Amino acid sequence: MPITRQQISETSPDALDNFDFEYNYGTPPSGTFDSQGWNPAVPNAADDGSQDPCASGSSATPLTYNVIWKLQLRKGRMITLTGDTVEDIRVVPTAFWNDHLQNELLDVVTEKVPEPQYKPDETKITVSTSKRAQRGLEKRFRALNIDWSPVENKLRSWSDQGSNLTVEIWFIYKEVQTDPTNKVGKSGRGATKQQLAARDKLVAQQEASGVRPVWKDVYALFECSSVVCPNRGFSCWRDPETKRHRKLDSDTMDKLIDFAEEGHKLETHGDVPDRIREVIYEHEEEEAERKRQKRKASDLPQSTIRICCHGPHDGSCHDSDANPSKVARVAREDFLKLPMPVDKAPELLCKWLCNQVTNEKWQSAYQLAGKITVDNGYHLGRMYDSQASYVELLVDGGVLPGIADQFVSRIREWLDSLCSE
Repeated sequence: MPITRQQISETSPDALDNFDFEYNYGTPPSGTFDSQGWNPAVPNAADDGSQDPCASGSSATPLTYNVIWKLQLRKGRMITLTGDTVEDIRVVPTAFWNDHLQNELLDVVTEKVPEPQYKPDETKITVSTSKRAQRGLEKRFRALNIDWSPVENKLRSWSDQGSNLTVEIWFIYKEVQTDPTNKVGKSGRGATKQQLAARDKLVAQQEASGVRPVWKDVYALFECSSVVCPNRGFSCWRDPETKRHRKLDSDTMDKLIDFAEEGHKLETHGDVPDRIREVIYEHEEEEAERKRQKRKASDLPQSTIRICCHGPHDGSCHDSDANPSKVARVAREDFLKLPMPVDKAPELLCKWLCNQVTNEKWQSAYQLAGKITVDNGYHLGRMYDSQASYVELLVDGGVLPGIADQFVSRIREWLDSLCSE
């Protein structure tokens, strides 16, 4: 009968002569190397040796996972250079990094990263499982100083669930600022000729590798082609709810490009996230406020300037009516003041427009525009102030584009004609 470790420890050396030892010529169980260091093999407690040493959920549990990694440059916004997917990895993350991924990353950096010199800035890692109920693990490390132990621990905790495990890695590099005080050769928005050349080289590398730069797709998506929008040829966001065109400045476009390069879906105007929509709304409100302040500054009440002429005569002040050539009058023009009830104005405008054409199709379109205006409670003054938005609304309601444009843009002409009658 074989003896146990406990029996040997409790027995004197001389007494071992009476035991019958059995020899086992099989391969002993191997140890493992995990985050806690080297773990020697632990003998199986079962007498028949049939139990799997990995079934206890210890660090010897085999791992199978996929790795998706990307190399990115931070140049004001994030630019993705390349990436790769490695499937069915069966070694611990530390070994995979040391034996494979680290060398591949260095080769790709040497090949893809343009001049001037770049250096690793940070590494972001996300560990996820195909089971939706499980929350993923997100870690961030400086440069390439990666501690793989929490990644391995998370993989082991999910390894017995029968789910697909994925490790996503973002290696982010940034430009080395050798002389931040150097301002020689600057052009544009503070970019040096060397930086512009690096950008051109980067774009050329992306296109040569078959990868279309993300910023081109973003600009193509938001380029406004509406015939009635004053921002035609520039960038606009079409609000999916109101169908209104909202102008996008360069800062907002940079945020949209960053959003797309981070891997988020940005294929339609409806894919714009809420946080960027809030920025668009804020910029529009700020622009509207600037316009209001500008109009307010120009809205001076009508006044009469009396000029006092101190001469050799009587030294009296002459009234402006007596000497109109020396009077300056500043009058405020009422902003599209309607001389009729607001709800009656669209109907009168419609009649005025219909009287100027003989085409029945045009007349029907004018009448439809007037009906939409009344039914939705639109104010003609507001419509004239924001012509592009309301033209779009009328077109969406079935009005011919050209008629919609005339209905809104000729409001002032119609009011002027009323004053001349």
